[in-house]
Amino acid sequence: MSDRVNIPGRPETVATPPPGFSGTEDRPASPGQDSGRLSLRLSPEARQTLEDISALRGGVSYAEVVRRALGTELYLIREQREGSRILIEAPDKTVRQIVLR
Repeated sequence: MSDRVNIPGRPETVATPPPGFSGTEDRPASPGQDSGRLSLRLSPEARQTLEDISALRGGVSYAEVVRRALGTELYLIREQREGSRILIEAPDKTVRQIVLR
């Protein structure tokens, strides 16, 4: 899985999440491996956000939403630490910088 990012006037970037953060469905662990299962308590707002993202991504599983979010977060943190800026360009061409908290 990779997403192409193209900002006019800048070279195209391909965002590739790290290993273990890709795929489209839940997979059972191989024999002898920890499944990596976690149990989370979410606020009603966080649960709604999880459901909304799942729906916006075509109904992917909640586990897949979390895997993708983790991969994206790790990618953005690493890029920002290396000095990259994270920019969002609106349809009206307004550019805003995203600063991770």
